[in-house]
Amino acid sequence: MNNKTITVFVLLIIALFLITNSRGKRATNLKMKKSESQFLKLIFADQMKKNQNWAAFPPQQQQIKGLFNSHVKMNLVGNWEMDLLRQFFGILDLNPFVTNFVTTTLLELEGEGYLNLDDYHDELLSALKAILEFRDKNQEQNVPIYSFWPQKKMGDIWSAYPTNLMKPVSYFNTTEKWLEWTLKELHLDHLKDEVHQAFKEFANLIQSFKIPADTDDSAVNLALGGVLKRFKPEWFDGVWKDANAQYQVLYDELVSKAYSAHSEGIDPRTYYFLHDFMAKYPNATLPTTWIMSNQKEHFPRVAMPFNVNNIDVSVISNFLYGMTYHILFVNPEALNQPGMKNLYKSSVDYIEWVILTKAAVTRPDLGLTYYPSIYDFYWLVSRVAKLLDKVPSSNPSLIDCKERLANALKKEGVSQIMSLSMTVDGATVWDDFLGDADPKHLQGEDRLFSTALCINALLDIFHNDPPSMLKDAIRSSVGYLRDHIFDASSAKLSNAFFSGSVKGFKSLPFFYPANDYHYLNGTKIAAYPPPQDMSLITPELVLSIKGLVDRDQYANFLTKRWFGLETPQTFQSFNSDTFPYWSAEPLTYVVTLSALLKFERMP
Repeated sequence: MNNKTITVFVLLIIALFLITNSRGKRATNLKMKKSESQFLKLIFADQMKKNQNWAAFPPQQQQIKGLFNSHVKMNLVGNWEMDLLRQFFGILDLNPFVTNFVTTTLLELEGEGYLNLDDYHDELLSALKAILEFRDKNQEQNVPIYSFWPQKKMGDIWSAYPTNLMKPVSYFNTTEKWLEWTLKELHLDHLKDEVHQAFKEFANLIQSFKIPADTDDSAVNLALGGVLKRFKPEWFDGVWKDANAQYQVLYDELVSKAYSAHSEGIDPRTYYFLHDFMAKYPNATLPTTWIMSNQKEHFPRVAMPFNVNNIDVSVISNFLYGMTYHILFVNPEALNQPGMKNLYKSSVDYIEWVILTKAAVTRPDLGLTYYPSIYDFYWLVSRVAKLLDKVPSSNPSLIDCKERLANALKKEGVSQIMSLSMTVDGATVWDDFLGDADPKHLQGEDRLFSTALCINALLDIFHNDPPSMLKDAIRSSVGYLRDHIFDASSAKLSNAFFSGSVKGFKSLPFFYPANDYHYLNGTKIAAYPPPQDMSLITPELVLSIKGLVDRDQYANFLTKRWFGLETPQTFQSFNSDTFPYWSAEPLTYVVTLSALLKFERMP
């Protein structure tokens, strides 16, 4: 979908459905008292207060009471119109993910004595109850496997159904004449053909919304359960425990869907990223993104993107965090279940390898599949290191994880973080990519979020007492946050906390070497010589790498064209193409609050 088409589509969304951040509760440039109380007011002001159904007229989006707001946006770049669309317009999304991170972070801060949440117990309990609604309805009621989106019954199966994304498309597709009238009223009737093409292309993307339950949501909820057991045992017993009782089902699913040299295949983009790791650790088993294997059985009602599983380094970081919390506070025997010990160890191997080889810095588009920000990754891994440092364990697997992650982060991770910093107004800060397409005019839309993540990571790595050479940088970073967080516009509170796996045409899996091609009906396509005819690509195509490919053979693969294109072997920028991402202002506030509170304890 080209930028012009996307612009037209977004403009129509705005005009017809008033989809904006529309928060209206905060005046920009208003100086506010820099206090814990003010942070909490801002965070909880972004929590949905009631259930609300989607409606076309009067226009309203669906809401689920207890969830914290996040918006699906498009990383549009190129001119001031694109900047405005990127900054100020988005679709309210209904996912438990943001709510989990906000809730887990706040409860940890309270449990560790940083703040008091007595005035917000009702809101936090509301968040927990909202999260529980996202358990995979294809499982028994108390199985702790979670979905990213609400689900809708389709025949004999429950399918992901993001109402605020799906409803507008289905509505537009049935109101062609009304659309034409609206275009005319907006003096955009000359764009009629562009509009209908945009709807056609966007409708084709709907299939990617029908995703299965996933490891990431399930893992972060393992962590949340551990946080509750540790700090709020009465909430764990009263709200959480019975609803998440069948952990064995989750263990079995994680192991059976894991990637190994003997599994059914992996996304070609993933194999490109980790083939050197697999050469070093040929017996590794790694958690995959999707808790699904038999795509044919439920397609197209439930489907992995591109009909194949993949691996995300940050998802594996969350798996380690969730499992570590789970072992420490809920089930110390979890790693004794078949396959779990190797899954945990291999995850440690992988994170260590990624940090020490700088693999995520080199190819974040492939390694950080759903978390485009490298700072997300550092923060997520540092949480594991901090937890293991604070809570002693005699478990050999946890001791190994603690020692190796701490060593990798201190040896290489910290230097990577600092090498990505920049100086603004005398302060050390970090930018990611939002608003920074033009290197001569950095808008730094994610600067507050990125800087807060890095402060958290550095303080977690060094247990709030970093080396003196880092303390001055951290002090200046904290000063920057204090000076800007409360008078920041909505655009400056942005983040690209997570995204889809495709960041543009060249990040599609078709252009990476594969050794197995077939359709869901079983029809095979020859894998070599590499296929060139793009008409072979259909929604039913499955392509993957099976087994381990010899290094020399894989190197030869990389000299070939796949579906007519050479394999992209370098990463340019996340601003080189358009893609959707999720932004959540309450996350910017909560990680900033966390950074400032931890800083107060820095010697």
